[in-house]
Amino acid sequence: MPPKRRQLLTRLSAPRSWRVGVFLGAFLVFGIVVVLVTHAAGPYVTVEPENGTISGAATTITDATASGGKAITLNSPTPTPSPTPTPSPSAWPDATNTGYQPTGVTLHTCSTSIGSSGTFDSCQFNGDITISGVCTGSVKITRSLINGQVWIKGPGGYEYTTGNTAPNAGCSDQGVVISDTTINCGCQSGSSAEFPATSTPVIVGGLNFTLLRDNIYNGGHGVAPDEFVTVQDSYIHGLGGNTDAHKDGIFISDGDHMTFKHNNVECNDGPLAGCTSAIGILSDFSDTTYATFDNNLLNTNGAYCFYGSGGPQKTYHTSHSSFINNHFGRKFYSTCAGFGPVTYWDVNATGNVWSGNVWDDTGATVPPEY
Repeated sequence: MPPKRRQLLTRLSAPRSWRVGVFLGAFLVFGIVVVLVTHAAGPYVTVEPENGTISGAATTITDATASGGKAITLNSPTPTPSPTPTPSPSAWPDATNTGYQPTGVTLHTCSTSIGSSGTFDSCQFNGDITISGVCTGSVKITRSLINGQVWIKGPGGYEYTTGNTAPNAGCSDQGVVISDTTINCGCQSGSSAEFPATSTPVIVGGLNFTLLRDNIYNGGHGVAPDEFVTVQDSYIHGLGGNTDAHKDGIFISDGDHMTFKHNNVECNDGPLAGCTSAIGILSDFSDTTYATFDNNLLNTNGAYCFYGSGGPQKTYHTSHSSFINNHFGRKFYSTCAGFGPVTYWDVNATGNVWSGNVWDDTGATVPPEY
């Protein structure tokens, strides 16, 4: 190569090598600084991990090939057992969730004559009970067994207010509260005579009372209310005697300010089919007003599951009342009763409401009829 060309290449190569060297030196210094700074920031773990506290799905094992003779192995997660589901209560009141339940309750005998305020808990009443002249929730019967009939009378001893001219015949409230109690009347129908003859006894009757989560059975009519009455979360059944006498789960001949909510009501009286209805408003003595029937289950082998009034042939009628969210069953008939689910409900009567009433098995709407 000619001397001049070799000299030119030498001049071009020398500066490039110098620059590369400077770059590499700077990079090395930067790396050392980063390591020193990071180490200073720490902290670094100075023990083997398997000698520390192990948490989560891991276990320390002995391993001769591992550093320190120990190692960490991961386990399969231990599944958390599903909680045992709590059985839900029956959708409707029945013998398992109403009435006196013997678990944890020791009964003692109580008097069947009640004429003053008091609380009667865990009682066994051996015979018919008469409760007279009390108001403002002053008598409470709880967790008890009543082997007989119950009559609740207002001040002055009146069972019904209709036709009474005496003052304070009613209390304008529920003076008697019977809750979580079994009422086994032992008073089934004995002939074909009509109520109020003694041949078709009422299990619970009168005015100014509340029945709550009660098991009511073994009589003629189940409940016969007059005024200021509430029946809720109760099971009314086992009515009869296999006679052709008139019988109803709830029998209303007149009255006002009544509420029937979330009850299981049935009337099944054997082959003679003496039941008239599960719930019957039959308007014998005066108009029925301000009655509410909400979310009840009805079944009967009688004529209709619900009588909304006594019909046009009667002098008295139903008004200002609501029949809402009730369920018609098919326990005895596909039509709920021999002739159908409902009759004589006048949707045009002042204040009457019919809404949300359905067949219990399908949810299909049941219309009113008159």
